[in-house]
Amino acid sequence: MAILVTGCFGYIGAICSKLLLEQGYEVVGIDNLSRSRQRAELEGMTFYQSCIQDDVIEEIVTKHEIDTVMHFAAFIEVAESVEKPELYYENNYLKTKSFIDKLAELGVKQFVFSSTAAVYGMPAGNEPLREDRPLEPINPYGENKLAVEKYLQEKSSRSDFKYIAFRYFNVAGAYGELGEEHDPETHLIPIALDALLGQRQGFKIFGSDYDTADGTAVRDYVHVVDLARSHINALALFQEERGLNEAYNLGYKHGFSILEILEAIERVAGKPVPAEQAERRAGDPDALVADNTKALEIGLLQPEFDSIDKIIEDALAHRVKFHANKAKAL
Repeated sequence: MAILVTGCFGYIGAICSKLLLEQGYEVVGIDNLSRSRQRAELEGMTFYQSCIQDDVIEEIVTKHEIDTVMHFAAFIEVAESVEKPELYYENNYLKTKSFIDKLAELGVKQFVFSSTAAVYGMPAGNEPLREDRPLEPINPYGENKLAVEKYLQEKSSRSDFKYIAFRYFNVAGAYGELGEEHDPETHLIPIALDALLGQRQGFKIFGSDYDTADGTAVRDYVHVVDLARSHINALALFQEERGLNEAYNLGYKHGFSILEILEAIERVAGKPVPAEQAERRAGDPDALVADNTKALEIGLLQPEFDSIDKIIEDALAHRVKFHANKAKAL
């Protein structure tokens, strides 16, 4: 039996694939390479350049006796989802729904889904978010991830198809040669590091009037390796038939403000990030922090790298290599 990883050359998909391979799992990866930036070889993985809607899916599932799918493939830019809602509805919801149906038809019964903290929308207050709080996404990205969660609930209630959904908070860090390489980059830590490294003109702090201790937005940053390992831990739950058909937060239950992130980068790198104040952006919550109790108690999340300095140290090392490789390619 093999594990099928969609979006296997994306940031999280590549790192999860590498960890699976290192633990001796048979991994089959598919990626259409339309937005993936990773090009590191994942030794031992069987790779197909494919979309999840291609006819080759049946051949892949049958040939490799796929019993579990980890689904990372998706468009992930919130701003783009607002500009192009139809694109996100088609790609992140309709195609995923059809993919799930095809897998079930082929006898695949175990599905790990990459969801997002965006399903919580604009939560009031700064308390850590439990999975059972109201889900009120405010953008098409969050709406379509939630729609898939709901479809998985429905599918599992009327069949033997089983799933685990992970609601990611702010994923950061790197693993060896694999790290964040989005284009355009929209995530705070790599953007701040690029400003530090002189690869972009300064860093903008959007807003200073949030209901937080220092007035800047607070987010929960989770190391990508801890997050990827949670997906591997999910395999045991399928075998034991416990904790299934549920959503789980992946975060550390500890938030950092933008100013605290900048302070941590200065502490790790030894020099400050050139930053300037800018107007607050619409739709940014004061704080998004995970209540991770549910994932901890069942053994899905087993934090090892829950230090903001470690996250930044790994992200910085990767960012330096990333820009050096870009310069060599010119």
